Amino acid sequence: MQGRTNRKKEQGFTALAMMVAIAVVVLLAGLILPRMTRRKIYERPINCVSNLKQVGLAARMWSNDNGEKYPWQVSTSTNGTLELINGPNVSPHFLSMSNELNTPRILACPTDVKRTRVAHWSELNDQHLSYFIGLDSDETIPQSILAGDRNITGGVRVTNTVFQFTSNSVVGFTKELHNQQGNLALGDGSVQQLVPRALGNQINAALLSSDQPVLRLAIP
Repeated sequence: MQGRTNRKKEQGFTALAMMVAIAVVVLLAGLILPRMTRRKIYERPINCVSNLKQVGLAARMWSNDNGEKYPWQVSTSTNGTLELINGPNVSPHFLSMSNELNTPRILACPTDVKRTRVAHWSELNDQHLSYFIGLDSDETIPQSILAGDRNITGGVRVTNTVFQFTSNSVVGFTKELHNQQGNLALGDGSVQQLVPRALGNQINAALLSSDQPVLRLAIP
């Protein structure tokens, strides 16, 4: 009789231990998985900021070898893209900086499901771009807008890819990339993460600093 009692106790303890182990696993999963999800969400905007910083650095490196001007301000006869501004594609502006950029992969934001990454420059076209180019950007004007997320809104289309913004433009970002927020690379090399109101302020600052009535962006 004593042996049977011990076996029943052992079976009872085993079942209890298993239940405790399952409860611990469920508890840990409840604590860890949300953190992992939040981490991935936070990492994506950070990756986008890093991409734009590399674009900004590449543009400044290019300008250092070309009279302090960006590719879209230099004639195609001297390796620039000035004559291509009103063309159907934005990719030539980035292709002109391929020597300064390590890889075309950084030109597609991780959150941009409508754009794909490519490994080789020969494959690059506008379907692999998540970022616009600021055609009025200037290395000597820190507040000028050099590049940014393509899901910017509020401009007036003047060509297939060129949009104009003024101080009266009602600007914002769509939900496509960062839930109605976005990133801008500026002439001073910094990258700003902005909500729509801050975006409007930045566009006004860029217009005031350049003393121009319109701001032109080439958006893929």
